[in-house]
Amino acid sequence: MRGKFKKAKVLFNTFNDKKLAYCSWKSNEHLEDGMAGMTDLDILVDGNQKEECEKVLKHLDFKQVYSPAWLQYPAIEDWIGLNEETGNLIHVHLHYKILTGKKLVKEQYIPWEHKVLNTRIFNDELEIFTTEPSLELIILAIRVGIKTRVFTLFKKTKLPDNIIHELYYLKERSSKKRVRLLCIELFGNKRGDNLSELIYALDLTANLQIILSLKYFIYQNLSKYKRFTFLGTSWRYFFYASKVRFLKVLDRLKILSQPKKAFKPAGYVIGFLGIDGSGKTTLVKEIHEWLTPYLQVSNIYMGWNNKTINFLKKIKRYFFRSGGGQYKGKNSPRESSLITGIFALVLASIKKRKLRKAKKNRSKGMIVLSDRYPTARTPEGSSDGPMLRGESDFWLYNLFFRIEEKIYKSIEENYFPNLVIKLNTSPEIALKRKPNHDITDLRKKNEILNSVHLEWSTVVEINTSKSLDEVILETKKMLWKNI
Repeated sequence: MRGKFKKAKVLFNTFNDKKLAYCSWKSNEHLEDGMAGMTDLDILVDGNQKEECEKVLKHLDFKQVYSPAWLQYPAIEDWIGLNEETGNLIHVHLHYKILTGKKLVKEQYIPWEHKVLNTRIFNDELEIFTTEPSLELIILAIRVGIKTRVFTLFKKTKLPDNIIHELYYLKERSSKKRVRLLCIELFGNKRGDNLSELIYALDLTANLQIILSLKYFIYQNLSKYKRFTFLGTSWRYFFYASKVRFLKVLDRLKILSQPKKAFKPAGYVIGFLGIDGSGKTTLVKEIHEWLTPYLQVSNIYMGWNNKTINFLKKIKRYFFRSGGGQYKGKNSPRESSLITGIFALVLASIKKRKLRKAKKNRSKGMIVLSDRYPTARTPEGSSDGPMLRGESDFWLYNLFFRIEEKIYKSIEENYFPNLVIKLNTSPEIALKRKPNHDITDLRKKNEILNSVHLEWSTVVEINTSKSLDEVILETKKMLWKNI
């Protein structure tokens, strides 16, 4: 039970205990990879047991995610769960009907759910029901006939390598006699024999004539189950494929992120807090790479990056030049107050703008990862909170102080994160990781971090004195548990 298949085995053992009619209906050649979280699992479930199936998934902390509306298909759901042993995410495509066809369209319905579920077989090693290989071979042949584009066969004389491997895999586990009997049962004697011959003609050297014959057979026998006409399928495929390519270009240009699966009705903002050397940036990068293949994720950095520092230096250089007299070579106290006040308002405004964007992304169902997080309650000495501390006898400084205070209060009330991951690192360990820092400064920052309280957010603490792999795994578990 332990190991890389644990989460998937727990799921399917629960399905078995509750007598749910389900099976992995395709791509069983890669079933182990699917159960380990290396690829997707396509699970067919009896539509009458939909509610009970979803209760099991929710109980086991699987979370439903949603593709953009134009990439959703009827009777297909996406659920993601965490294997706590490995940190891998298990992606379950939950099917209540068998849909196949062109990518992005799925125009063909195959009305064999009950046949697949009634003839399913049990895999003792993985403890999961799968489609009978002979029936899976028939379904694969139908899928090949529908999805293979004829014009590609003018350029090459064979099917794609992955299809050929899957055909051989299923033929080794099937018998010609059983395939023929199933074809006859599904289509009648003459047509069943015809389909059986076409299936075994599909091979390394499958030619244009075989594919055309298979397409004609599908047209004769399954066209009444098509969701769209030929023209309807073609224009949808062209439109969606063009849209995907266009969005990929915008994503590369960093104009608009490419849409992926997201949560409903809203996503989550997750803030990472810790002193220098605690591993915030490394952890944010690791979590981003972990979630990105499945979900739409964005990162924000709330510290002082080079771009911000250079901008502030320009303000100082162009607006405040040291004069003569007793302050020769230096700014006067009032000039210094003005510089500090302008710096503080610029930084606060930049942070609020970033958080406004984060809130907008959260409303779209995205996960937003924030390296550091500002709060009005940060004690003096932290760059995560207000820079201006207390009023002075200079009225303009006091004005800046009140404006900054108002900005940070607005941030705290309107832009609080759903989850805060606080990284507990001793100053001594942090100094080993960042030798160029001062131990006194690190201790002060650690005290500040321990005093920060975020009332409207869920806060979890992680001890980062462990190895990086252990910290990453614990962070994944905490994150998945609390979103």
